Amino acid sequence: MEIAFIKVQGTGNDFVFIDAPRHPGLVVTAELASRLCDRNFGIGADGVLVFVGVVQGHPVMRIFNADGSVAEMCGNGLRCFAKVLSERLGFAVDPLVIKTDAGLRSCRLRHEGESTLVAISMGPIRDPRSGELLHAGHRAESLATADGEVTLYPASTGNPHAIVRGELSLEEMSRLGAELTRHPFFPNGTNVEFMSVRNPTEIDLVVFERGVGFTLACGTGAVATAAVAVAMNLCPAGQPVTLHLPGGDLRVTIQPDFAESLLEGPAEEVFSGTMPI
Repeated sequence: MEIAFIKVQGTGNDFVFIDAPRHPGLVVTAELASRLCDRNFGIGADGVLVFVGVVQGHPVMRIFNADGSVAEMCGNGLRCFAKVLSERLGFAVDPLVIKTDAGLRSCRLRHEGESTLVAISMGPIRDPRSGELLHAGHRAESLATADGEVTLYPASTGNPHAIVRGELSLEEMSRLGAELTRHPFFPNGTNVEFMSVRNPTEIDLVVFERGVGFTLACGTGAVATAAVAVAMNLCPAGQPVTLHLPGGDLRVTIQPDFAESLLEGPAEEVFSGTMPI
């Protein structure tokens, strides 16, 4: 059979969108997701966004990483998902509330010229160790690695993150990121963010995602990083913080109680087509 797809990207984080109800009997497996994401033999992407259908009035999104593993949430992916639902599949409601494995997420679309910007309510940021909301003075962890002890700050935005502060070389980030994503401290793996704070409203960020590797951007990683920066009193709560990633900029606002966060950034359709499977 042939599968119809839409290729989308948000700040360079790219995805293959699949409308599953359009393909009766189609089951998106880890193997199929990995094949679709293959940049040499497939369409090429960081992940696959599957529109599963509508449950209790909410469209449902499932996300596969490039290696076929399932992600609980993805901020860049959710923005792209919302764009396709709104502009291609007729879900023209405001806000557009989407069901993810991390819970319901509210999305609002706006346009600046030919660009589509999507703001997402990303919900609370928690300490994955306790399940409690982050707070000022968020406690770091020191983990043993092949390069020695590394200090990092765990945070969950529905999926796990580990934020490392400081400027490292690309080689150091590659080696450390690969090790930390599968470190025994994180039973389900983790995404790793390398954070360098420019000033109270700007952060440079490089992300090494579990199941993917380096990506041009990561929405949930940007939210987790901004939250840790607020908890460390490096950035203000309640005000937008711009995160500069290799693929572009994202704006994140963390509420003072860490019970709510807002992510805004672009979403773009790249091309569409069909692929035999």
